Amino acid sequence: MKRWILGSIMFLLVGHASAQLAKQRLFKVDPLSFVFKELRLSVEHRAFKDYFWTLSPYGYHHFWRSRSDEQWGRPTFPQKYYGVGLRAGARRYFIPKGVSPHGFFVQAHVGYRQLWIHNYTTGLQIVDKSRLGQGMIGGTVGYQWISGPRKDFCYGFSGGFEKLFVLNYHSSSGLFDKSDVTANWYEFPFLLHGRSGLRLYLGIEVGFAFLQKHLHW
Repeated sequence: MKRWILGSIMFLLVGHASAQLAKQRLFKVDPLSFVFKELRLSVEHRAFKDYFWTLSPYGYHHFWRSRSDEQWGRPTFPQKYYGVGLRAGARRYFIPKGVSPHGFFVQAHVGYRQLWIHNYTTGLQIVDKSRLGQGMIGGTVGYQWISGPRKDFCYGFSGGFEKLFVLNYHSSSGLFDKSDVTANWYEFPFLLHGRSGLRLYLGIEVGFAFLQKHLHW
């Protein structure tokens, strides 16, 4: 009886680990991204054992309107931001060992985003249209679960930091420069009056995991 119980437990554990290891590609969305004025999608692809490549395109939209008690030196005039971006990175799963892409992970990424900015008067008349190109580098940690009857459903969370830097800027009127690009509320406005480019990155990932037919290691 004891051998039967022990054998059953081992079978379930091995089957669980095999189901995770058979996952090669994941497609996910981030329902939390709207809080950060973004719409994020992501693809995760196994490179080797516990290592995965990640590719995350996203859209960006933000309307900035300063408060009367603005204290960080950010623009006092309204602005609208529209943009697209792409993050590419690598992810490594650590704990528990041997069941990736389930478990604790660390990730590093680089990226680029292109923004189109409309600068308004306080009466909401457009006075300038600007373009801004930004590069980025960042890192996150998180945890991901693979669940469901066939281990096809994935969900998890991640958190970390991201550093943005200006690559190019153009103002149609010549009246504005990159210092007029406002910091969003989730950045750290107390650093260099909100223009440090340092921002908090938080995400929730929900999606589907797909099998691979042939393991290649």
